[in-house]
Parts: sequence; C-alpha cells; structure tokens
Amino acid sequence: MDFRESEYDIMSFLEHLADPNPHERNTFVESLPKLKEDLFNTPEHRDDRCPICQETFLSCLALEEMAYAMDSPALSPYEHGVTKLSTCGHIFCRKDISKWIISARKDTCPTCRTPIGLPPRSSSDSSSPLPTSGTPSTRSGPRSQNGTSPAPAFPTVEGDFVNFNIPGMGRQQQAELMAQLTAQLRGEGGNMGESPYQYDDDRSEFAGMY
Repeated sequence: MDFRESEYDIMSFLEHLADPNPHERNTFVESLPKLKEDLFNTPEHRDDRCPICQETFLSCLALEEMAYAMDSPALSPYEHGVTKLSTCGHIFCRKDISKWIISARKDTCPTCRTPIGLPPRSSSDSSSPLPTSGTPSTRSGPRSQNGTSPAPAFPTVEGDFVNFNIPGMGRQQQAELMAQLTAQLRGEGGNMGESPYQYDDDRSEFAGMY
C-alpha cells in the first residue's frame, strides 16, 4: 500500500473524529425545501440543470414522482427531488447537494462558496492547521466553572508525540490506537510497499467467458 494512501486514510479517520455533531448535517439536509415542478415548467427554466450532475431539474422531479408512485422501499429523503440553499438561492438536485454536505462535509455552496447556514462548530475547528513542534497553541476552549480551560479537541504536537485529544483516551491509548490503525493500513504488519491482497495471474477459469 502506498504511504500517501495510508496517510490519507488516517487523516480521513481523524477528520471524522473531529466532526463533533455529524447528525446536524442530516437534520440540515432534511430541512431543505422541496421545490415543485411548476417552478421549472416554464420556457425560461425548462432546461435548467443541476450544476453538479448536469441533469435537468424536471428529470430529477420526474424520478422523484416515479419513486413515490412505486412506493419504493429504498426511497430516501436524500436521493430524489430538487432543493435550494436559502443563504444564496442556488438550486441543486437533492441527491448531489446531500452528498456535498453529508459525505464531503462541506459548509459552503458548491457554486459560490457562500456559507450554507450550518450551525457553527465549536472553537476547536478541525480546519485549523496542526501546530508545529515547539509552538504552543493560542487557542483555548470554553472555560469551566473553576476557570480552568479543558484540553482542546484539535491535535497538538507535544515534542515527538501528536496528541489527538480524543476524549477519555490518554497518551498510551492513543499511541496504541494509531499503531493498530497503521498496522491495518499496511496490511496487518506487512511492508508498506506490499499489497495485503494476493493476486493470481492464472486466467484459465475465465476461459469460458470469452
């Protein structure tokens, strides 16, 4: 496995830990308005398309209507229909804007980068850069009643140790967790350049398929 892939997977895991309120994104998407066909069934808007997937809004609404008519058990509030961001007014198919907000964890409009109106994160924003070694962080979280500041929820560098400040986990537990993650990403302790999968170049079993 390539080292850069391992690093990306670890950072993605840490970004997931850093999102303190993941359910707020689902709630936000569910609260987005449902736009009706009448809005686009006019000559000037008939060919309007989603800026992300380039499907016409009328076709997105037709798929939504078909799914409801068939009473599909797989029907999801994130999959069908057309919606609009209230902060900037840009319109998208619900499926793509849901992926943008929930899966990609974006807080701005994909077209104009205007904030979409999600509740602000805590002071320990995961977008803050990782402090360099020897440079104390100037950020502090909300103070408790006794005036002491709790440990920040963003990573800090303490000498040769990167403290991810995971609630309820000490330095030793964090080190063990990262060692386990690294071992899994490397193929359970194998060499970094080796793949954890075994490949068989013998294609004789597929002969009847050609």
